[in-house]
Amino acid sequence: MKKALLLLVFVLSVLSVFSQNVFDRKVNFEYLRLPLQPIKKSIKNYQAVVVMEYEIENKIRREAFAKIVQDYEKKYVDDMAAYDKSIKDNGAKYAQDMIDYNKKITDPKNANIAKPELVLPVKPEKYVPVDNTYYPKTINTESAAVTYIKLDGYEKGRDNAAMVTVLLKGLQYTEPELKLTEKTKTKDGQQIVEREYWFEYTYKYPVGLKVEAPGSGVLCNEYFDDLNKFISAKSDKYKTESELRAAFNRDKVFSSLEDKLLAENLNYVNNVLNSRFGYTRIKAVEEINLVSSKKMSYSDYELAFASAVTGLNQLSADLNKTQAISNLNAGIAIWEKALEESQPQNKKARINGDVTIATLFNIALIAIYANDFAKAELSLNKILALSIASKREQRKVEQVKAFLRDQQMRYEAWKKVN
Repeated sequence: MKKALLLLVFVLSVLSVFSQNVFDRKVNFEYLRLPLQPIKKSIKNYQAVVVMEYEIENKIRREAFAKIVQDYEKKYVDDMAAYDKSIKDNGAKYAQDMIDYNKKITDPKNANIAKPELVLPVKPEKYVPVDNTYYPKTINTESAAVTYIKLDGYEKGRDNAAMVTVLLKGLQYTEPELKLTEKTKTKDGQQIVEREYWFEYTYKYPVGLKVEAPGSGVLCNEYFDDLNKFISAKSDKYKTESELRAAFNRDKVFSSLEDKLLAENLNYVNNVLNSRFGYTRIKAVEEINLVSSKKMSYSDYELAFASAVTGLNQLSADLNKTQAISNLNAGIAIWEKALEESQPQNKKARINGDVTIATLFNIALIAIYANDFAKAELSLNKILALSIASKREQRKVEQVKAFLRDQQMRYEAWKKVN
């Protein structure tokens, strides 16, 4: 037993001597994200407007309701005229009938004739229709454009400017529908019915984007599916319908929803605008792998880390990233030199399996920022080819590849106009 314990201690001590600790350091930096659909480089300015398309529909609805009111008013006037004429005609007829009656009643033979009665028509009641439509609010479109719409990388101006138009459809909804559930419970030997009342309704606030550029025409003109889907909602629940109706103010609920959705959806559209057409400074946090060991030196990894961090911090300096790429490539070169020692199956090697994978991740990530997408792809595929790559590392490869594809698409689109 004692010999077995001594052997275990010896093995663990040997492993600790040769073990490498792979760890990461988070790096905060900014980079200039390129647009997916660059506007030609001669255009430096933009104008932004917000258009309430729903105002036209509001006007149509209000005019239609005004016509209904007008029709009811005309009907009431016509009914009153008919009523007055009927009063007059019936009164005249009654007067004549009474004259005839008074003449006839003096004759004993007519003693049983019925006395005429004055028949008056029912007076028409005036009905005033009530418009229960919730009309989307009229907003300050100039303020909305200034507050929410900004095309990164461009100046506001009229000369040779791209035109950004944000189209608002306004709040759209279904009328709240009364819902009821009943549960039967037994209490003190008696069955009691418990009820809950609430309203259910749906809503959405579609917003569109149109972008035009001199010499290029319309670059974008669409409403977004994400903003054109009805969202289901419920009110709070109450034990009686009267309590529910007293607490639930439809117009107040819709007004609050409208304000919230307007802000959220304008932010959404502005993000789409800049993803497609803007040059946006993105605050990024990336993890770069380092290695430490008690018996082996990894000073080269510290040098590579320093070069990579210097390059990352230079990314937002200019679009061409000349100095940044030079430093990023210097870091990559050090990691590639280290990989010449790679022995993925030898845990005692300086560049063992864990260090190899960590190094390949470093190269892939930094190569993406250096616009060397082929090298990044190759490094990620090498990780997948290693039998020692874990499921977690394979998932990370797919995440990095998604970022690679996005950055490559942006870079290739940008190169076409530059």
